Amino acid sequence: MSDAGVPEHVWGNHSVNSGTGWKVVAGFRPVRVVGVELQFVDFGEGEVAAHGGQLLGGGQVSYWEQSSNMKATSKGTLLAALLFIPEASRRLDMYAKVGVAELDESLTADASDLLMPECQPAAWLVPPTFKAPASCHYSSDVDQSHSGAYLGFGARFAIAGAAAVRLEYEAVDRNGGDPTQLLSVGIAAEF
Repeated sequence: MSDAGVPEHVWGNHSVNSGTGWKVVAGFRPVRVVGVELQFVDFGEGEVAAHGGQLLGGGQVSYWEQSSNMKATSKGTLLAALLFIPEASRRLDMYAKVGVAELDESLTADASDLLMPECQPAAWLVPPTFKAPASCHYSSDVDQSHSGAYLGFGARFAIAGAAAVRLEYEAVDRNGGDPTQLLSVGIAAEF
């Protein structure tokens, strides 16, 4: 949230709802131990909501004294070289990936605070007999694109003919902060 310019405050109930990602991969393996891949990856969407203070109001109209909501999405195009660990079995491959990624990320953040004394409501909005709570609302939308180092590792299990199952972990460096990550299970058609 601090990257988006929204005041950051550590409150309770930090459960992150993480979306499901997906990817499309095309690759070429000229020799048994070396390959190259081009991928389009949608890392999914993550959301988190947090609140603090007291729950005010009741019924259909209720609100927290402090609340924040954040949603982030990330998509990218990745180019990677693969190095396969030589295995005796042709049905199993273990490999490492290294390359570069172009990420498109977006972050939407909203926060409100009813406790800050400098956030008094405008006098013309509130009748003199009504005692409304003070309120500050912060909102920010950040969209950015950048290139970063990409790495991953995985395993490929041949199941029948030209079909295989792949299990992979991948991460893209984000120029500060935690990397964008994906753990995936997929079906591969090999020609």
